[in-house]
Amino acid sequence: MPDFHQKINRLVLLLILFMINWGYCLQVAAQTWPWITPVSGNGSETISALTTRTNDGPIVCGHFQNDLSIGNISESAASNTDAFVVGLDAAGKEQWILTGSSAGADQSKDVATDAKNNIYWAGEYWFDGTFGNLALSTTKSSKAIFLLKVTSTGVPVWARSIEGTGNKFLSSNSSSVYFSIFH
Repeated sequence: MPDFHQKINRLVLLLILFMINWGYCLQVAAQTWPWITPVSGNGSETISALTTRTNDGPIVCGHFQNDLSIGNISESAASNTDAFVVGLDAAGKEQWILTGSSAGADQSKDVATDAKNNIYWAGEYWFDGTFGNLALSTTKSSKAIFLLKVTSTGVPVWARSIEGTGNKFLSSNSSSVYFSIFH
């Protein structure tokens, strides 16, 4: 015959299981999404990061192989894997896309915005890269980090190249954007 403590332990366990099941049932509800923007292609498509803008829709970055379609915008990869950043309006409709390409597998890593809605896009590229109308080159190694400043309408302002590789790059607050790397 179970002692008093075993009975209490079983009762507490049953109560916890009941609460978990009851709480789970209360949380199961259909989701309604204000909008969905399809991302597709005939290769591999990866979304790396997303950030928001003041009074506008999100900015999304990633990379793709072969072809990429985001809503009504389509791009073809110029190399193995190309990086991209896309601006969406508040209703989720694509406004513009900017791609980056080099001889290797380019990857978007992060994206951030500043208080003026400028966009800062970071990732990795190989050898010589083209990002919109801007070109970058590595000098010491084959792989490097890119950092681009882009206007809120998708026009590249400047690009910087930093030798090496890294991971999480960008962070922002209301007045500044911070860029960090590690090797």
